[in-house]
Amino acid sequence: MVAASSPLTVGPGLTAQLDVDGARAVLRLQGEVDLAVADALEQLVADVTSFATKVDLDLGGVSFIDPRGARVLVSVTPDDGAVVI
Repeated sequence: MVAASSPLTVGPGLTAQLDVDGARAVLRLQGEVDLAVADALEQLVADVTSFATKVDLDLGGVSFIDPRGARVLVSVTPDDGAVVI
């Protein structure tokens, strides 16, 4: 069974939709990944990985990523494949 959340406001200009199916989660981002939301996005992914063993980040709705946003996306995708973009 897939449980879907209402859109979550990550920060100014960025929302996320979380769909959970057992131990797998899909986090769909919509908006801009930049300095203004970097820390909140990093915390959100950490929160999701606390209950999901596999997290897919869907960036299809992202219209802009600045260098700080890119750094956060790289930092939340460990080599073990638990989080993938």
